[in-house]
Amino acid sequence: MASQGGSAPFHFPTAPWPCLSMTRCAARRYTIKRPPDGSWGVLLEDGSWTGMVGMVNRKEADMGLGPFAVTTIRATAVDYTHTILVDYGRILAGSGKPEVDPWGFLLPFTPGVWLAFLAAMATALAATAVLAPCTALRLVAPPSWLNGRVLLYMRVALQQDASARGMRWWERLVLGAWMVLTLVLMRSYAGTLMSLLAVRQIPQPFQDLRRLLDDPDITMVWEAGSMYVQFLMAITSGIFREVREAEFSGRLVFIKSTEYNSMLDQLVRRGTHAFVGEDLSGRVLMANDFSTSGQCDFYSSRARFLPYMFAMIGRRHSPLVPALSARIRAVTEAGLYDHWLDAAIPNDTSCTNAPTKVTVTSSLTLENLWGMFFLLGSGVAGAALLFAGELLAVRL
Repeated sequence: MASQGGSAPFHFPTAPWPCLSMTRCAARRYTIKRPPDGSWGVLLEDGSWTGMVGMVNRKEADMGLGPFAVTTIRATAVDYTHTILVDYGRILAGSGKPEVDPWGFLLPFTPGVWLAFLAAMATALAATAVLAPCTALRLVAPPSWLNGRVLLYMRVALQQDASARGMRWWERLVLGAWMVLTLVLMRSYAGTLMSLLAVRQIPQPFQDLRRLLDDPDITMVWEAGSMYVQFLMAITSGIFREVREAEFSGRLVFIKSTEYNSMLDQLVRRGTHAFVGEDLSGRVLMANDFSTSGQCDFYSSRARFLPYMFAMIGRRHSPLVPALSARIRAVTEAGLYDHWLDAAIPNDTSCTNAPTKVTVTSSLTLENLWGMFFLLGSGVAGAALLFAGELLAVRL
């Protein structure tokens, strides 16, 4: 397959013309040649072509298996057969280690539930403050009384003891309704939080190129001598221009397709690099790794980009091209190519929808719970600032 660098140009030393008879073709011979530079082929500044496209263009080979991405600039050097497939670019990165979200204590409730909880407490306090002057024949509730009620409702929310001594019957009714609401919510919160703490998140942060570019610790790996290189060389603006400029800061490297396996194991697996290439290439790499290790250590991004049609190539105006196109059209329209492709990639779908959450029973560490301590520290710091402000106000 093209994703594994196994494609190479064909050369027919004894049969320069296409053979339309299978009986006659059986007697013909062909030679497989591989490009010296191990690339697909890009146009250089001097007008020459590299890789397999260059070999076919210079008539060192009759055809290239590929499949090759169909581009306008390549069409000036070679002829394309009928399209074999359409593929997209995707990011292939290593999955992080399972970890607990340090802000997981906020996750049992959605933001809407938290806002509704605060709104319910504000409503109960407002009702109490409005009714209190009417029953006591006062125009407004004294500040000390209102502050005491706020603290009382907060004590109930924090599941502390609360006293209803001296309260009127309607105050007890409002407080009782608040207690029931708080009991249901806090029990639900505690149960859900216990479940969440047993779940580990598997980070998969690089779902698009923007996230990849914004992380200065990650180096992007693209295939050398491919249509992507030609595209990056010609682009003048946009996000792909940013990708091209990342090479100047050492965050963009190019490798040959024959180096994919070592790249995956030595670079991407460590989490310092991310591979950007065809979706088919990523599927093959993940499937092979799963077949070897039995684990899903990598993931593909949800975002897809740079769609290309892929086909075989031949010399310009070669009669081989239309003959091959007729056979390729018959194979693809019958669904045989997709069938053969699925059969050639075992465990292709094993890691396609790998879970991003796992349940464990290990002990929690400070690294897992630092969010709660940060919130506590922020509260203490805020209280200290308010206390200092009160002291300054008294002295002034």
